[in-house]
Amino acid sequence: ESWRSPDSRLCRERLKEVGFKMAKATTSATLRTAAFGAKTGFFLARGWCDVSCKAFEGAMNSVPMFSRIGPLVNSTHVNMSFLLDISESFTMEGMKISGLAMDSWLKYLTGQQVLEEGTELAGMTDSVLGFYGLVKEFLGELRGLSIMEIVRSMHAIACLQRVFGPLSVPCPAGAEGEYLVGEIADIIETQSDASTESTSSRSDCPGSQQSSTSSCPPLWQMDELHIMSKYSMASYGRLFLSVTDRKPELLRMSEEQVIAMYTGGEAEWVLHRAEATFFRPAHFVAVDHDIRMVVVVVRGTLGVKDTICDLCCESTEMTVEGVSGRVHSGFLKAAETLDAELRTKVAHILSEYRGYRLRICGHSMGAGISPLLAALWLKEFPQLQCYGFGSAAACTLNLSLALAPHVTSVVLGNDFVPRLSLGTCQDLRNVIFTLCVDSEPGLMEKITQ
Repeated sequence: ESWRSPDSRLCRERLKEVGFKMAKATTSATLRTAAFGAKTGFFLARGWCDVSCKAFEGAMNSVPMFSRIGPLVNSTHVNMSFLLDISESFTMEGMKISGLAMDSWLKYLTGQQVLEEGTELAGMTDSVLGFYGLVKEFLGELRGLSIMEIVRSMHAIACLQRVFGPLSVPCPAGAEGEYLVGEIADIIETQSDASTESTSSRSDCPGSQQSSTSSCPPLWQMDELHIMSKYSMASYGRLFLSVTDRKPELLRMSEEQVIAMYTGGEAEWVLHRAEATFFRPAHFVAVDHDIRMVVVVVRGTLGVKDTICDLCCESTEMTVEGVSGRVHSGFLKAAETLDAELRTKVAHILSEYRGYRLRICGHSMGAGISPLLAALWLKEFPQLQCYGFGSAAACTLNLSLALAPHVTSVVLGNDFVPRLSLGTCQDLRNVIFTLCVDSEPGLMEKITQ
């Protein structure tokens, strides 16, 4: 009975709390020791690689016959340094994730929140289950069809698309490249006076609209597209860019320095940066003094948390400029999260830098979230412009038209990402089922001949 008394229970709780604190401290110390050991190991390995290369260079200078293997030695040294940098980065990130996982587990054992975003955990689970239900519904009508029947129907759909018109903006057949080059040349010629002005003066025309006879945006907007593409690329961070662009030197730089390198600015110009969490994509805010702009950049999909946002693809209602339509529910939730986090900060930055313009940009998922964020900000920042590259499908056509004065999307050819949505998948399922089951016999063979 004394063991069950309130004092005893309080004592046990305190002992339990002390025990978990000791476990957390021990785990943290162990991880720090392991990180120090790993860094030391990579430092020694990099030093051994450099010393070996120097020794080979000395041997080649002393013995002429070794000069032939000089390029091979230099190439091996560069590749080894790159692999060591990549391995060190992944090892450090893995230890960081392990520390966060252990901390979350200890919080769980003590009855605290597993994650800082614990309030989102139930919603995330519901979203995943909802996506499972959508997949189950999507595949339901295709049961009983063989893989070959589905493949043949897809081939027939491709043939129909080829016959009844391209999926991209129409232009003279067989002259796509020449047509676009000619359009750009005409724009440059007709706007030769404007081309002598500064970039900032040309960017003072956010209300300028594309000519009805031209398939290209005005020249001032093409300049901004070029600049915003650099910001969108920089949002992917040093680890990703060091691999895709084969630049191991990025791993020795801070994220702000990498952004400055890709955008041609300064690291101090990055005023805010945050990593991805559930329904909050990675993003940063920078002020570009060269072109007098405040730029909000939203990163595309690069992790599990981003993928969950992509998969919450059921549509939900949204109203923009008095026009009601439907939007990607996951993207809208992410845009609302960014709105709550950034609206006040951006307003403060714009008040500090009078005369600077606001731009929002992103790639892929980031280009799908950015227009919705722009829609939420239109009343407070009516002159903003948004640029998306390879934009994920985010809203219905009526909302797209309502946002057209403020949003410019760049799509390369028949890129499937801007055309991929729950609605297009359902249409595809219905067409496959119709061709395989409800069509007249031999119809698919006629189409594909």
